[in-house]
This record gives sequence, C-alpha cells and structure tokens, in this order.
Amino acid sequence: MHLRRLAVTVGLALMALGTTACDGAQGREPGSTGTPAIPVPSSSPTVSGDVLDCGTEEQVHGEGRDEVARQCIADAAAAGRAATFTSAMTTIEGDPLVWTVSVLSSGEVEAVLDNIADRFSAASDRGVHTFRCTSLALTDAGLPLTLELSGCDGETGGSIAI
Repeated sequence: MHLRRLAVTVGLALMALGTTACDGAQGREPGSTGTPAIPVPSSSPTVSGDVLDCGTEEQVHGEGRDEVARQCIADAAAAGRAATFTSAMTTIEGDPLVWTVSVLSSGEVEAVLDNIADRFSAASDRGVHTFRCTSLALTDAGLPLTLELSGCDGETGGSIAI
C-alpha cells in the first residue's frame, strides 16, 4: 500500500468514525480502556530561536483539531516564516500516527509522518517518512480545517492532506 493511499484511508476513516471508540484494548496499560498516550494539544504559539512553534494537536477518531495551531502554521507559510506544527492522531485501532509539519527558512515545507507504532499497517509501510513540498494552504471545503500540502515528493502523488 502506498503511503498516500494509507494517509487518505486513515483520514477518511477517522472522519467517518467521529467519536466512536474502538473496542480493542491492545497496546494499552492493563486495566486501561483509553487510547495510547499521544502528545497533549497546545494552542499557544511559542518561539524557540528563530522557529515559531505553532503547537501540537491531539486527534482521537477525527475529533480534536486545533484550528488556532493550524491557522498559525498556514500564516507562517504564507509569510515565509520558519515554523512547526504537530498533529498526533490515532488509527481506528487506537495506534498513534504523528505528522510534523515544518515551514523551513528556504520557504519549502517539510512533512514528517511517524507511523512506526501502527501495528495494522504493512510492515514495509511503517517508519518515519519525510516529504518535501513547495506550498501549504489551509482549506475548509465543508470539512474541519485541513492543511493541504502540494508539490510534494515521494509516494504522495504530489499532495498531502492533514
């Protein structure tokens, strides 16, 4: 399975599920019924050196998008300012998928997908995958705010939606 198909499939499944919880408890602490721990969202942008940290959002089954953080990274891209944003989400089974989007000082956009812990992905697709893109835009197209990266290299088909 190509990474683009994986990303699109995961995104669509997460939106379709809404807040429905899965009933499996694999990968969790004994006696726990929640999803595995992933980073806590932060809507307050901070600056570290010359890089604006737009924060981290936590999505569980499609809920929890941080519109302030998404707007922050889109504004930084439009202004050509170095910035970073992280979107941590779970698969249908509750495994973590983490996207880190960085606007580089060169104006390029780097998207890094960490799906190492996705136990239901093909072993050959698991890992940390880095993509370079030429632009980033924020769209709503009737859905929650979506980061649209275009001009991307690799197996993305040229675009990535986060």
